[in-house]
Amino acid sequence: MKLSLKLAAVILAFCAFLLPFVKPQTANAQAGGCQLIVSTTEVVAHGSFNVTVQNGQYPGTLYVINYYSEATGGLHTDSFDMPDSRSYTISVNLDHLFGAGSPAASTGTFIVTAGTTNPDGTPNSEACVPSSITITVIAPPIPTVSITAADTNIPYNTSTDLTWSSTNADTCTLNGSGVAINGSQPTGNLISTTTFTLTCTNISGSANASVTVNVALPPPPICSPPTQTVTTGVNANFTASAGTGTFSWSAPGGSPASGSGPSFSTSYSTAGAKTVTVTSGSLNDTCSVTVTAPAPTADIKANGSNGPITIAYNTKATLTWSSTNATSCTVNPGGYSGTSSSGQLTPNLTTNTTYTITCNGPGGSATDSVVINVLPPTPCSYDFAPTTVDEGGDVTVTIRSGDSSHQFRARIDSLEPPSDGTRIGLGNIVLKAPNVAVDTTYLVGAADNTTGTPCALTPGSTNTLLVRAVATWHLSQPIVASNQLSVLFSFSPDSNGNIGLIVAPSSGGGCNWGVLPRPFDSGAIDSPLTSVTWNFPPPGDYCAELVFGTEVVSDNPYVTFTVSPPPPDTWILTVTNCFDYKVFFGISPNAGGSSVLHINETGTEIPITDGASSLIWDAPPAPANYTAEIILWATRVSNQVNISVPCSPEATQWTLTYKVTGGNDVTFTVQCPTEDCPGYGGGPVPAAVDITDTGSGSPAGSIIVPAGGGTLPPITLPNGNYRAQVNAGLEQVSGSVEFTLPQKTDCGWLAFPGGAGVVFGPVNNCALASPGGIVSAILPYVFGIAGFLSIIIIVISGIQFITSSGNPEAAASARNRLVFALIGLAVIILAFAILQIVDKLFLGGSGVS
Repeated sequence: MKLSLKLAAVILAFCAFLLPFVKPQTANAQAGGCQLIVSTTEVVAHGSFNVTVQNGQYPGTLYVINYYSEATGGLHTDSFDMPDSRSYTISVNLDHLFGAGSPAASTGTFIVTAGTTNPDGTPNSEACVPSSITITVIAPPIPTVSITAADTNIPYNTSTDLTWSSTNADTCTLNGSGVAINGSQPTGNLISTTTFTLTCTNISGSANASVTVNVALPPPPICSPPTQTVTTGVNANFTASAGTGTFSWSAPGGSPASGSGPSFSTSYSTAGAKTVTVTSGSLNDTCSVTVTAPAPTADIKANGSNGPITIAYNTKATLTWSSTNATSCTVNPGGYSGTSSSGQLTPNLTTNTTYTITCNGPGGSATDSVVINVLPPTPCSYDFAPTTVDEGGDVTVTIRSGDSSHQFRARIDSLEPPSDGTRIGLGNIVLKAPNVAVDTTYLVGAADNTTGTPCALTPGSTNTLLVRAVATWHLSQPIVASNQLSVLFSFSPDSNGNIGLIVAPSSGGGCNWGVLPRPFDSGAIDSPLTSVTWNFPPPGDYCAELVFGTEVVSDNPYVTFTVSPPPPDTWILTVTNCFDYKVFFGISPNAGGSSVLHINETGTEIPITDGASSLIWDAPPAPANYTAEIILWATRVSNQVNISVPCSPEATQWTLTYKVTGGNDVTFTVQCPTEDCPGYGGGPVPAAVDITDTGSGSPAGSIIVPAGGGTLPPITLPNGNYRAQVNAGLEQVSGSVEFTLPQKTDCGWLAFPGGAGVVFGPVNNCALASPGGIVSAILPYVFGIAGFLSIIIIVISGIQFITSSGNPEAAASARNRLVFALIGLAVIILAFAILQIVDKLFLGGSGVS
């Protein structure tokens, strides 16, 4: 509204300024005068028409043709010097005149006028008649279309050519795809009857035409070869021809049972007559296959050989066998079954044995055999030394006689697991005497492992071994840590991987070894350790001893010790952060065992995992005050901390500033004065600058604040009003900033086109970036210049009137110019006054200064 008012004021002032220059119609104008002629008063949208100005009275004078569109409110002009022939014609295109996208080029009406100007550019008295002609823009007729096919009946999978034409069309589509207004193209190979529709449109509407191309049915497929014979498991191969060129196969009972393409292979696991079908489109063909079963084969080996082989007395052989085309196989003697085996051990053989395999299948049966010869046995003998040894000592068993190719074994019996050893051939086998709590007698034996026969003692030797108990381990007095959180057990010599430590409760001066589960059981202690630690022991009185299996091997034989409750300053508990109803605790040093975080007011207990240095508590969602502490073994082992919820960091901790660059690019800077700000340095709750569109209330963007804050990457936002703030989790931790986009800090230079341009210096008032601002800026200059020139013309006209005595024509001309100048000055003053009143009273403005 303001802009329209200001523009009207500019036009009114300009007209008032021109009044003194209007040349009155003189009586001596040539007869007939200037005539305005148009070729038509109805022009098709975006079309052209001719404008002729003839019988111009002033050859060589500048004439102007004006075109005024009511649809756009725009004024367009053509100017020319009137030729000596006093006639001028110009062809005018609506798109060139108003612009192809302008409504005036496609609809509505516009007015054509013509007249003269003086050589100095001031208005002249001649105006062409009629004073104006109204031109109506009419819509073009609806397009006409036609389309034909070179052949409307074609064979399957072939092509034909389409040809089409149209009139009065702007665009055309063929089955939805854009094409030229007139043209031709092939259909491409068609496999079914297809209708092609051409649709052409313009602003008045659309028209279409269709042509149908009929496509013949495809020929039936051919399956080759029509018959064939194969055995089970062997592929039957087929090919397809004719049809549509696309084939699918079906082979019931085959592998695979289906397929696609011009070729196909399948095999069958069962004998019999089979049928394969190939399908192309809706037609099919079949091929026949006769499947026969092959005769089975059988093969058996002993120790990887077809035999005969020879093995030692009372030893085993490994049988392997395989078969083809067999459904079952049996190996005798032994009754082994299966169509194949990768390794079947025979029993220990003492006589020559022949193994035979018999396999049966759909194609018949097959057999194979392997012979195993067995050597006679060779007796062996042994003895050992020493016959008396300390626990853990070495016992050497010597194999004196036997087959040097056999494996021999020696062992100390009655041990679980037994102490034994083996070797190939004659010689010594060293055994380790067991650890014993008291002197113990064992039997020592030897055997031929190859034949499985025992060895005889060397004459004059014994088979008994005496193992003597020696000094046991020493368990030192346990060391209980000052904070009562661990007990260190030390012993000597090292554990040798054989001993363990067990702990039992103590009461009334005795040890309750039968209590299970035990408070602590180390299990077997790895060698070469000489100590073991019990962490987080419950308070109480205890006994401890070293054991080997179920035997006590500590020389004490046990030690006693007491664990007291941990002191209340064992751990330091702090509240590291708190957001709303979520509380973050810190624990120093790291906690563990069976300790819990205890909330006194609610009785809540949160287990603390071993090695934990922090944990989180979600408080009940209601304002309250709480105290928290760490409990271990029903004892408080930390300081108490006070908590008030809900809680949040101070919003003034953060400082948020922003800068607008490039009109819609916004850069935020975030600063935090302390190191305790949430999210700072990778804290528990990340911080972000959240931006809200205040017009819609919806989120407009979010930028994560890195550790340390600082200047964040710029973000581009559309025009609008915004509010930004820093949030940590769900809490606001900074003040809000509000801004409007776009913003311009330097609006550049204000210039007007035409000639070399008129430049009015740098513009630092950003309001000039809008059309209304520009009009407001130039309006005072327009009023001032028009008023000044009007006064100058009044003075000049007065002087001409005074000096024109004796010349009536000059006096009349000066008088007329003086009257028009006074009228123009009055119009300027009146326009300025009206603009001020309307702007202040009705538009809420401050007037034009």
